[in-house]
Amino acid sequence: LMAEKIDQYTGQISNVAVVYNIYRIVLPLVLLVTYISSADNSQFGEVDPTLFVQACTGYAIFGVVIAFLSPDGTRFLDNQQILTSTLIADILAISLLIFSSGGVASGLGLLMIVTIASSSIMIRGRISTFLAAIAALAIIYSELYLALSLQDPPGQFIQTGFLGIILFATSLYIQTLTDRIYRAAQLADKQASDIIDL
Repeated sequence: LMAEKIDQYTGQISNVAVVYNIYRIVLPLVLLVTYISSADNSQFGEVDPTLFVQACTGYAIFGVVIAFLSPDGTRFLDNQQILTSTLIADILAISLLIFSSGGVASGLGLLMIVTIASSSIMIRGRISTFLAAIAALAIIYSELYLALSLQDPPGQFIQTGFLGIILFATSLYIQTLTDRIYRAAQLADKQASDIIDL
């Protein structure tokens, strides 16, 4: 009975890891199919169609490799460095998709929120805030690069700033929530073990 709630909590996190990895494979494939089926009037890949296709393909392959290496989602949860590296790769892949589609104006910036929310559940502590910072910097950099390189730049700096704030807020909120759940699980286990000792 002891540590039953903690095990349950860990099991729920590994479920999040499995679901997120399915999302990691399905998302680029859906984007790719949408791009191919509506290539004429789609905003996807507007700035750099080749980069968009390459990013979608690479991201889907990356998801399949991760799923193959850790089918139950627990393998990388125990290793913070590998888990952090895979999440940074996600952020970079989504940044390329955002950049190649014309920046935050494409609406793809919202995909970052899912990655940051998932990372805040899977990684506890400061690393998830660090990942939110990387995501915010990546979208700001891509927007800045677009503004400097395009003849008619989208200039969505205010929206980019808001998205950066949302990423940090999401990370901090979910960290607080998962900490509470973890502490509640610890307390329940302690109470259960005290009852058994009595």
